[in-house]
Amino acid sequence: MTSSELQPLYVGVCSAGLAIVGLWHLVAGSATERIFHEPGPVRLVGAALLALALPCLLWLDRIYFDVMGVVLAASGAMRLLTPGLNIRVQKGLYPRWVHGWIMLTGGVVSWLLYRWLVPDGLLAGPAPAPRAIAATR
Repeated sequence: MTSSELQPLYVGVCSAGLAIVGLWHLVAGSATERIFHEPGPVRLVGAALLALALPCLLWLDRIYFDVMGVVLAASGAMRLLTPGLNIRVQKGLYPRWVHGWIMLTGGVVSWLLYRWLVPDGLLAGPAPAPRAIAATR
C-alpha cells in the first residue's frame, strides 16, 4: 500500500477507535472508572497513543497529520509519564461521561476535518486518469 492509501485507513482507524472508546465511556462509565483508576492501564493507553502518533511523522506535508501527531503525542506522553497526574486532572475537571462525549465528538470531528482538509481521501473515489494533451500545430 502506498502512503496515500494508508492515510485514510489510519484516520479511519483513529477516528473510529476514538468514537468507540467514547461510547464505551458513556455506556460503561463505572467499569471504565475502575479500570483507569490505576496507573498501569493509563500508562498502556499512553504508550498506544504515542505509537499512533508515529505515522504522523511520515506525513508532515499535511496539516491534519501535524495537528493529529501533536495531540496524540501530548496526550500519550502525559498518560505514559505522569499517569497519577492524568488521573487526578481528569477526575477534577469533569465526570467520566463528559470524557466519553469529548472522545465521541473528537472521533467524528477528526474524520470530518480529514475529509475537509484532505479531499482526496478515502471517500473521494479513484483518481481521475490523466488526460492526453492534444498536439497543437
